[in-house]
Amino acid sequence: MLLVGVDASYTNHIAIMSSRTRYARSMIVSTLPRMCTFPEFLRGMYTFGDINVSVFISPVSESSSQTDLNRTINELESERIVAQDRGDINRERVLLQKRLEAEELRDTIAAGLNRLFSSTIVATLFAYSIEELDKYTELLSNEMAKNLIDIKPTWAMQDTAFRTNLPFNDNKLSKSHTFDRRAMSTVFPFFTSDIGHETGIPLGFNKQTGLPILYDNFSSKLSNYNMVIFGKSGAGKSVTVKMLSARSSILMGIDSLALDAEGEYGIVAESLGGVNVVISPNSKTIINIFDIEPENMKDEITGKERAVLNIENKVEDVTQGLLTMARGSTKSEEVNELTKQIISEAVLEEYTAKGITNNVDSLYSNEGNHIDISKNYLGRTKKDMPTIGSWYKRICKKAEENQNPDYRFHYSYLVKVMKQYVRELQGQMAYFDGQSTFELLEGMPFINLDISRVRREICKTTCSTSIVILGLGEIC
Repeated sequence: MLLVGVDASYTNHIAIMSSRTRYARSMIVSTLPRMCTFPEFLRGMYTFGDINVSVFISPVSESSSQTDLNRTINELESERIVAQDRGDINRERVLLQKRLEAEELRDTIAAGLNRLFSSTIVATLFAYSIEELDKYTELLSNEMAKNLIDIKPTWAMQDTAFRTNLPFNDNKLSKSHTFDRRAMSTVFPFFTSDIGHETGIPLGFNKQTGLPILYDNFSSKLSNYNMVIFGKSGAGKSVTVKMLSARSSILMGIDSLALDAEGEYGIVAESLGGVNVVISPNSKTIINIFDIEPENMKDEITGKERAVLNIENKVEDVTQGLLTMARGSTKSEEVNELTKQIISEAVLEEYTAKGITNNVDSLYSNEGNHIDISKNYLGRTKKDMPTIGSWYKRICKKAEENQNPDYRFHYSYLVKVMKQYVRELQGQMAYFDGQSTFELLEGMPFINLDISRVRREICKTTCSTSIVILGLGEIC
């Protein structure tokens, strides 16, 4: 017959009897340091090993707090005067400091900025022999002494302390300590202040532990790769981004793309051996929003990657970009879904006129049998893409042929507004009309697209939209 029970007849431990006798010793925190520091305060106790810890917290009313603190202040002042009369300078100085701290605490509580709490901290150690229990007790005492915390066994009250430490929220012990709000927050079992990842780039050092902080933007522990950095002017937002980009490139081989509205990342691109592309009214750089490239997609059945050309998504992207340009800074309500439909139909007709379909081969010219491997993908020559200029001509032609009165205003609006984006008509914002004049080469460590010389905000917005349409945002 198996006997299961607890023998609480001992004065300094109890025995838990089952198939194998287990011994337990309950202890209480008797002395605390003057200051509590997170996360070091009770970390040694929480992480010690086979131990249960309970922290009972009871708020103290404001009236009781004021009464107790006033009494303490009077006692400290009386002791200080006695020490002064005796010429005990050191004790007088300590008592004066304690009185000032008590007065400050009383005033913050009266202002509602702080509060007092009464707390009892109980720990129960477990072992399978008395020798091990004594050894663990000594080790725990030494560990807590590092933080000036003294723990003592509950002599002749082991059964009471053991029941107190059971998960019934019933404190049967009278020993307690008084904490203010900030000190009380240090007892919660968040026993590490370390942040960051196991691998990644170094951001700096943890001031509490002195250990380096590593950050991996592509860590599997993150739900996505997005990041946002907040800070007031001069706090170092740009410096942080530059540091992340540079160290990511050097230490982890990560390529970066910057959409530079202030013209401050060009030096980073040059330092890392990248490229700085300046977009301005006087530059010869052209970004054609009609450019389309094959994408590698994984087959859901075979799991193999294959090249695809998603013309429907590209038409939608270009339509959104042209719609942003058409709206401009006026945010006209007249530019609506009907305008978008007109733009979309003309965009699709532009690709159709070039013979570009969902077939990847439709991107390349089949003229002649000569293959020039220095030119393009798989040695084939890529067709010229549609441009804003060719699309504008199509809109003008369709406007002349239009017989639908509902479409008349929208065609007229597009013909007038979109003229400024056409290079042939000397448009002042013709940054995107023409064949693209540069390629984003794979393996380039840092690519900076400098739009700081684009003066008007709507132009910068359009630049940003067009660059995203090109799909460059995926390599940021």
